[in-house]
Parts: sequence; structure tokens; C-alpha cells
Amino acid sequence: MKITIREKFLLLFLTIAIVPMCLFGYISSDRAISAIKAEVINNLVGMVNAKAAFISNYFREKTKDLEILAHSGVTSDAMAGLEATGKNAGFGSHEYMSVHKRLMGALKFYLEGSGFSEVLLISRDGTVVFTVEKGEDLGVNLKKSNENGSELSDIFNNCVGKRRVEISGMGYYPPAKGTAVFIMAPLVKGENVLGAVAVRLMHKDIVDVFEDKRGLGMTGEVLVAARKGNEAALLNPIRNDSQNLTGRMVPLDGDGEMPIQKAVKGGYGWGISRDYSGTEILAAWKYIPGLDWGLVVKIDKDEAFSVVFRLRKLFFALGWIISSMVALMAAILAGSISRPIQKLRRGTEIIGEGNLDYTIKTFSGDEIGDLSRAFNDMTRKLREITVTRDELTKEINERKRAEVDLRRLAGIVESSDDAIIGITLEGSVTDWNNGASVMYGYPSGEMTGESIYKLVSDDRKNEVRNILRQIHKGLRVEHFETKHVGKAGNSIDVSLSVSPIKNAKGDIVGASHIARDITRHKEAERSLRETAELKSAFTSMVSHELRTPLGPIREGASIILDGLTGEINESQRDLLETVRRNADRLRRLINDVLDYQKIGSGKMQFDLHDMDLNEIVREVRDTMVIMSNEKDLEFVMELDNGLVPVRMDRDRITQVVTNLVSNAIKFTEKGRITVSTRQEENLAHVTVSDTGPGIREEDFPKLFVSFQRLNTPKEREVKGTGLGLAISKEIIEKHRGKIWVESEYGKGAQFHFLIPIKERRIG
Repeated sequence: MKITIREKFLLLFLTIAIVPMCLFGYISSDRAISAIKAEVINNLVGMVNAKAAFISNYFREKTKDLEILAHSGVTSDAMAGLEATGKNAGFGSHEYMSVHKRLMGALKFYLEGSGFSEVLLISRDGTVVFTVEKGEDLGVNLKKSNENGSELSDIFNNCVGKRRVEISGMGYYPPAKGTAVFIMAPLVKGENVLGAVAVRLMHKDIVDVFEDKRGLGMTGEVLVAARKGNEAALLNPIRNDSQNLTGRMVPLDGDGEMPIQKAVKGGYGWGISRDYSGTEILAAWKYIPGLDWGLVVKIDKDEAFSVVFRLRKLFFALGWIISSMVALMAAILAGSISRPIQKLRRGTEIIGEGNLDYTIKTFSGDEIGDLSRAFNDMTRKLREITVTRDELTKEINERKRAEVDLRRLAGIVESSDDAIIGITLEGSVTDWNNGASVMYGYPSGEMTGESIYKLVSDDRKNEVRNILRQIHKGLRVEHFETKHVGKAGNSIDVSLSVSPIKNAKGDIVGASHIARDITRHKEAERSLRETAELKSAFTSMVSHELRTPLGPIREGASIILDGLTGEINESQRDLLETVRRNADRLRRLINDVLDYQKIGSGKMQFDLHDMDLNEIVREVRDTMVIMSNEKDLEFVMELDNGLVPVRMDRDRITQVVTNLVSNAIKFTEKGRITVSTRQEENLAHVTVSDTGPGIREEDFPKLFVSFQRLNTPKEREVKGTGLGLAISKEIIEKHRGKIWVESEYGKGAQFHFLIPIKERRIG
């Protein structure tokens, strides 16, 4: 069926209007959903990190308050009096109440400042000898009474036996008639453990810490759960069930898919999931170590994407209106174009019949009018053109010379070992030399006229299309490595160079296609790569096999050293200390080798988030200050309090700072270690300085090279792998930063590293 120009224009305009509109609507809504999802997820991740940090800091501050009380001389002095009077005269006696009253007077301002609900003093045998409220737990022995097995008694043995602060899980505490969490610290006087001091935080005090739901809309929710065996107990009310504080239990057996299950199991992540009610949500979840809690911040998916759904409805309504207007305009425009075209068609038919005197009459000032005038000019020029005999002879001679040049060029091409192929702009083979026949197995007659696509597999045809597009633009393609397929089905590694071919007028009419067989070269590369991969796999296997028995060896030595298996003499202790020290050294060596292997193979993962760099420095200082104190070194921190959060992998940057500080302590015998931070525009600058022996300038290039150690007396004395600084350099460079050293020999050394606050490359 014949379709008129008017109908074609109408279909064309409708297609141009509707298809892009639908495509634009789909892409826009899809991008909007992706953008909103990314924004909501980013907000949720930020909130879950902030709330997790807030909860951790909350318990950290409470722990510090408790430690102040535990180290108070008033508390330790009162313990003996309370224990003696309570057990001898009774916990309701006048003598006991007198001691109780004096201690309450001393604790008054402490209780008002700390916000604790209750303070308990527990003797070494497990008897509660003091409580602020003098409740049912006063005088109870945690090891013998019904309280044995409660949250309080569960942490008592570890606290007193291991002399460390313990935080209990959340559970029902009968004397308080409610759910509570305990923080307990050992009460030590001199070398003796007198007992423990514990503080109680009630459920309401803790829930108030994370109940803020601002920024989560109508359906947003914050969930916190604690592990109870193979179940997770929710610690705060769920939506539409405000009375259910701790009654809902979520099983942890199997592969749980709910965010709260993932968080309690130690996970950290975000994405689209379903909650306890089966509702589809956007959520972020995080495990809070130390408390064994899981934290989830979520919002219903329907609420998060509600704006996009409304925009879709509006877009479809506008689409119908615009389509109707376009159809009307297309009909009017089609008529204005089709009429002049009909006149032009009739005129071309007359001229084609040989009537060169015919003139197409047109009054149009647009492109159709220009085309009509061009036809009139063409007929005029046809009448004026004459071809002379001399011009014809000249053209024949030029063609003969061109044929001689072509034969000479054909001889060169035919003798080449490379495959030289001539193709059209559509990819059809026009020329095929002997080198191509040898390489691919096709004789020239079999490939002439065939498509160049015949030499490539289906999954590489797009490469040929891209090359032809470059040729159409007049561009060359040089040394492009790919795979071709021979006649026998064999795979051939080739290096391609493709150039456009132009005619006398400069128009591109085809392309020269030169292919060199690099199969042997590629096989050699693959062999080298496989050898490197085998080496990496062997290193990883050996390192893991060595590390497996180290844990039991070290822990076994520690258990014997702690006296848990009986008394040991000094000689035995020295031997066991040597075992533990060498186990730690071997573990560090293995970890360094594994980290270096991961970096070399590109398998080390980096989890980048905005972090407080000063906090990392403080944590490293808290960890390493014992080493510096053992050598009587001063540990100084000069931190820029105005330093904004830096985008980085917390664990890896901690590894770098720890390595630099550890090296500084190892090589410094007296003086001080200084760690400083400062902000320089978009960069965070960290410096670790020492007053050690310094480094010769000629040794600078060796510092950050793997397995390189300096030939100095101090270097030979200090044991190490030679990998620490090499790993640190790789980590900093993966953060788009740089690391270097400055030193004057004999006057200490300064190690510096820069990382961008917002991700960018540092030259």
C-alpha cells in the first residue's frame, strides 16, 4: 500500500514526539528513583553510623565515669568498712548505716553528674555490700543466690578475675523490676582486688539515647536489638506497637534476610529489603561491637519514592496533550511541504526525458525552492558542458600511469607477511594479499566480496563497527589488539592498524586493514601472568597455613602465663614470654606478607567513608603509649581541631599510622614521639616525628621498597619484615595520596603523608 508524504510526515512527527517523550519519561523516572534511592540510602547510612557512634560514645562516657569512681580512694576505703559491718553486724545495723551514710555523702555529686540509676559495691566473694537504693540485691551473693545467671552475675567473674571493665547485655533484673544494663569495673587497691563497683542503666535511660526519628518521615523507624542466644530481642518499641518494648524476639537461625538479623549477626550494609511486617523498605544496618547490639534505620519504600510516582502520573497526562498538538501541527506542515515536492517531481521527469530547456517554476524560499533552482542550474550547465579530445587523451594517460603505480604497490602488498586487506566503508573485502591467505587460511578468491565480519566472532563484531565509525570520521586506528577467527575455526591474536583511503577529491571511499599475528607474543604474556598468579596463590596458601596454628600457640602460652593452669617458675615464665613474643612477631610477618600479596594482586578492598582522622590518631596513641612508656619516651599529639572529616578506609589508615608510630618508637631510645595533623586546603596532612638516629638521604629510596632494610647498626638490631612502609605507601596511594620522609642524619626523622579530604589525585 502506497503511503503519501503527508501520511509519512504525520507518522514521523508522532514518532519523534511520542518515542522520545516515553523514553525520556522512563529514563527520567528511573534516574529519579536511582537518585532518590542513593540520597535516601546515603542519609540512612549517615544516620546509622551517627547513631551507632553516639551509642558507643554514650557507653564509653559512662565507662569513663565508672572508672573515675573505681579509682577513687573513697570507694576502695569504704569497701572494707561496708563488707565488715555488713557481714558482722548486718546490713541493717547502725554500724553499717553509718558507713553507708558517709559513702552516700561522698557519692552525692558524682551521682548527680553521671546520671546513673544505681551504684553497687560487690566484695571479692560476690556479695553486694552497697547499693544506693538499698534494694533487694543488698547483701545478696551473686555466686550463690537466685541472681546467679543474671546479667550482673554473668560479668562479675570476668571483671574481677581479668581486672577489666565489663558491659553486660540487656536483660530483666528482678531487684529493679525492669530491664537493665550493667557496667562493672574492678576495685583495686595496690596489687589487691577488693571486689568490683557496678552501675545500672535502666531500659528507659538507654532507649532515650536512640529514639530520635527526625529525618525519617512518617514511616521511618529506628530499631535496636540485642542477641539472646539464637534470637534477637528488640530493645525499643516498633511502629504501631508502642507498648511492646522487649517482647518481640526475632530468630537468628538460618540465613536471615531482615536488616535487624544481619545487624545482630555482625553485619554492616544498606539497601532495599523487607522488615518484620513484610513491608518493602530502604534500610541501613550496623553491628555495635562491645554491646553485641544490632542497629537499623529504615523508611518504607513507598514513602521514599512517592514523589516519583506522582510525577509519572503527571507526565502521562502531559504526554496525551502534547501528542494531540503535535499531530495537528504535523498535518499542517506536511501539506505545506508535499505540494512543492509534487511540482519538483514533475519537473525532474520532464528533464529526465531530455528536455533540457524546461525550467521548474517555484516561488518557495526554503530548501525545496533551493533544490528547484539547483535543478535549473544543472540543466543549464549540461547544455554548456563539452568534452574535448585533448582532455579525453589526458585522462587516459593519467589512468595508465595510475595502473603502473597500482601494480607496483600490489607487488609490495602481496609480498608482505602481514595480512593487508582492502575494505569498503561498509566492511566488504575488495583486496586480499598472500599474507592474509597464510594467516587466515582463506584464498583471495574466496574472501573478495565477503564481509570483514567473517573474520570475527559474534561477541567482537561491535569492535569492527567502532573501527568503521572511526574510518568514516577520517581517523586512523593503530595497534588495536583483538582476536580474529581463521577458516579452521582457530583463534588468532592480532594487532590491527586501519587507515582511511581517499579518492582524488579527498572523499573517504574505503580503508586499508593491516593485521599482524601476535599469537605467540600473547601466549608468552599469558604464561608470565599464570606464573605470577601461581606465585601469589602459593604465597597466600603458605601464609594462611602458617597463621592457623599461631592462635592456639599464643593463647595457650597466655593461659599458662596468667596462672590459669597452675603456678609457674621464673624460668618457665621467661620461656613462655619468648613463645608469645615470637608468635606475635610471626603473626605480624604473615599479616604483612598477606597484605602485600593482596595489594600486588589488586585484591585488597577499601571501604571509604567520611571519618575523623584525629580520632584515629588518638586510638593509635592509646594503643602504642604502653610501648613508649616502656622506653621512657614522651608521646606528644598536636592535632588540628578544625580538621574536617576525611574520606578514607578507617582500618587501613589506622594501619599506616600504627606502622609509622611503631617504627618511630622502635628506632628512638630517648626523647619523644610527636604525631601531628593539620588541614591544607583540600588535604589532610599527618606527620610522625621522632628524636631517633635519623636516616641518610641516600637511603630514602629504599624505605618504601618491599623487603628492603637499611644497612645500619640500629636497623640490624630491630627485627622486621621490610614490608611495613611498602604496604603503607600502597595504602596511601590507593587513597589518591602520597607519603614521604624528611630527615637529617643523627637528628631524627619525620614521616609525612597526605590524603585528599574530598577524593582527588595528588601529584
